[in-house]
Amino acid sequence: MKSFSRWLAALLLLAAVGCSILYPAGTSTPGGGVALPGQPSPTSPLPATDPTPQVTPSPAGPLKLILWLPPQFDPESGSPAGELLKARLASFSASHSPLEIEVRLKAVSGIGGLMETLSSASVVAPDVVPSLIVLPRTDLEEAALKGLIYPFEADAAGLQGSDWYAYARELAQVQGTVYGLPLAGDALVLLYRPASLAETPQNWEQILLSAQRLALPAGDPQALISLALYLSARGAIQDEQGRPVLQAEVLQQVLDQYSRALGLGVILPGMVDVATDGLAWQTYQDGGANLVITWASRYLSEPPADTSVTLLPSLSAPAYALADGWSWALADPQPARRLLAMELAEYLADASFLAEWSHAAGYLPVRPSSLDQWNNFNERDLAEQFALAAQLRPANDLTFSLGPVLQEAVRQVLTRQSDSLQAAEAAAERLAKPYLP
Repeated sequence: MKSFSRWLAALLLLAAVGCSILYPAGTSTPGGGVALPGQPSPTSPLPATDPTPQVTPSPAGPLKLILWLPPQFDPESGSPAGELLKARLASFSASHSPLEIEVRLKAVSGIGGLMETLSSASVVAPDVVPSLIVLPRTDLEEAALKGLIYPFEADAAGLQGSDWYAYARELAQVQGTVYGLPLAGDALVLLYRPASLAETPQNWEQILLSAQRLALPAGDPQALISLALYLSARGAIQDEQGRPVLQAEVLQQVLDQYSRALGLGVILPGMVDVATDGLAWQTYQDGGANLVITWASRYLSEPPADTSVTLLPSLSAPAYALADGWSWALADPQPARRLLAMELAEYLADASFLAEWSHAAGYLPVRPSSLDQWNNFNERDLAEQFALAAQLRPANDLTFSLGPVLQEAVRQVLTRQSDSLQAAEAAAERLAKPYLP
């Protein structure tokens, strides 16, 4: 019965591999050009892996690399970014003939998503595990801790050099080991309609005195915006033993902004029920607000005609932008393919390619030299400002511990069940309680 269950699970997994695109060597693509041949435990140590696998004989027939990508990075989308990635993959394939590259699209999350399918495939159907996979930061960390991906060499693609933004170098590492090559960055920023504001908001006082509605996902269980404000005020999130903490006096500064915004009508009480960035963005698009805190990619990918963007005001100097991003990760259990996949990942991390691709895709660049090649000076200045201020989001275990506590504190303030001091003290005590004697 046990073997039958595993066989059935493998069969279901193979049936759900998702959309795949395969271009055999020597054929033409429909659009012309060269065809393509062919939640973790917070204390879990990284699994033992071999960072420098030895090459072994490849299987009979043409070598194939399987790539798993989320839909927004689809090389067959017909978008400018898709065309650039498609051509880049074709170029690598042509130089390694008779190599086949197969692209399969996976949802970012949920059933059949990147992590769910990778976890299942590694157990019941290792033959469908991808050679390369694009993962967001939270999934990269989880995959590394679960032993689902393999490390790169420490200085792959010159990652330790100066031609990478600091946030991008952190994006690629888990517990000090390089598990990814950065592809795209993002950061929390403030979008607003200049027609409704006298000047660009430089600080929270200007936002509050503008009397304009602000949309944000105040019900986000990870409370990323509140966490960003707290960190911008230099609040500590770990004690000397590495345990999650919140400083009540710093958190009160954050909650004071919510309280004042509520009193001035800048934030409506209903924002506490907005749990996702998408809902907050929809509120802004529908005209329910003239300011919104959201991800920079929403602006960079397709700037709305009536909208401008600026850094989310920090609660202390210097400028602070909570950052996230995507990286290429190695998942292939076959050493020969893994070495080739590593070479492909470095090829896709080339600064010149990323210069064109990041601009076309609407993401923050991960390399300074890539930004230098952007032709639109206004967009380049904005992206540089965001990239320099970017600070990578905290590790999963910290976010999962802090998020619900921060979100509850915000809810208490926005529903007027507590004032900012009471809510801040309760949040700090709630985190400290498991460790009190």
